[in-house]
Amino acid sequence: MTEANGADPTQPHLVRRTCSACHESEALMNTYGVTATRVSTYRSSYHGLANARGNTDVADCASCHGTHDILPSSDPRSKVAPANLEATCGACHPGAGSRFVRHPVHFDPSNPTTTGDIIVLWVKRIYWVLILAVLGGMFLHNLIILLYYVRKKWREEKAQGERVRFARSEVIQHSLFALSFIVLVFTGFMLAYPDQWWAQAMLNLGLTESIRRVIHRVSAVVMIAVSLYHIAWVAFTPYGRAEIRRIFPSLRDVREFIQNMRFHLGRSEQPAAFSKFDYPGKAEYWALVWGTAVMALTGLILWFPVLATSFLPSWIVKVSTVVHLFEAWLATLAILIFHFFYVIFHPEVYPLSFSMIRGTMPRKMAEHHHPAWTPDMDAPTPGAKTDEEN
Repeated sequence: MTEANGADPTQPHLVRRTCSACHESEALMNTYGVTATRVSTYRSSYHGLANARGNTDVADCASCHGTHDILPSSDPRSKVAPANLEATCGACHPGAGSRFVRHPVHFDPSNPTTTGDIIVLWVKRIYWVLILAVLGGMFLHNLIILLYYVRKKWREEKAQGERVRFARSEVIQHSLFALSFIVLVFTGFMLAYPDQWWAQAMLNLGLTESIRRVIHRVSAVVMIAVSLYHIAWVAFTPYGRAEIRRIFPSLRDVREFIQNMRFHLGRSEQPAAFSKFDYPGKAEYWALVWGTAVMALTGLILWFPVLATSFLPSWIVKVSTVVHLFEAWLATLAILIFHFFYVIFHPEVYPLSFSMIRGTMPRKMAEHHHPAWTPDMDAPTPGAKTDEEN
C-alpha cells in the first residue's frame, strides 16, 4: 500500500496522516460501524500530543494496529485483541501486565464505558467545579479590594479639584469606539481561531457563525459611524479644529521624547514639560486613525467581495484577509501593551485613569505632567462657548 506520490505510508512521519485520512471521516466510519473519535482521542493522549510535537519515537497508529495486518480487536489474530495486548504494549512498555493494558488509549470522556472511564469523567467534572470555585473566589476577593481603591481614588481626585480635559462629545466618541473595538476583536478572533476553547465555549452558548457575523458587522458599522462623526466634529466645530491642531505631530514631540527618556533613565532631573497632549497620546491617536482606515477598508472588501472584485484584482480579497487579521493583532496588542499602561498600569494613574470617564484630570496631575497645558486649551463645559465662537 502506497500513497498517491509513491511514499510508503508505514513510515513513522506518514502513518498518522495516512490513517487519519479515512478515520476522521464521520460519514465513512458510520458506514462501517467504526467509532469516529479514534483520531481525536489519539491526538489527546500522550502519544498523540508527543507525536504532534515532532517526536516519532512514541506509538502511532501502526505501532498498535499494525500496517498490512490490521484486523478488528474481535479477531484473535489482531494486535489489539485482548489476548495480544500485553505483547503489543510490551513492545514499548516492557513488563506491561494485564492491568496496564486495560488502560484505554482511545479514551472518550463523552462516552464512558467502564468503571474507570466513569471515575475519570467525574474527577474531571469535580476539578472543573473546584477550579471555577477557587479561582472565581480569588478573583472576586481581589476585585472587591481593587474596586475599593478605584472608589477611593475617584473621591480623592474630585476633592483635589479637577480640570476639564475632554468635552462630553469626546467622552461619548471614545466610549462608543472602545465598545465597538472590543466586540470586533472578540468576534473577529472567534472566526480566525475557531478551535480555541473560548471560541468553542461561545459556540456552545449559542453564538453561532450567523449570529457572530451579524454582531461583528453591526459593531463595524458603529465604529465607522463614530469615525465619520469624529471627522465631522474635527472639521466643523471650533474646538474640534483646535484639538486636531494640538494633537498634530511636531518637532517638539521629538524633544519631549528625548527628555522623557533621559529623565526616566536617570540622566536628567528635569521631566519633560508636556502640553495638553504628550507624544504617547499623539502616537496612539494617529495609530488609531491609520488602523481604523485600514480595518474599515479591508473589512468592507471582505464584506462585499463580489462588488470589490468587480473593479479590483481577485487577489485583493486574500490580501485584505491577511491585512485585516494582522492589523487586528497589531491594534489589540498596542492597546494592551501601550494604551493600558498609560490608563491603568502607570504608577501615577493606577488603578485607573478617569479622564475618559469624567472628561477631567486632577489639577495636581495636570500641573505635574502637563505644565505647558494652558487654560485656553481646556475643553469647553456643556453649554459654554469657545473663544472662537465668542
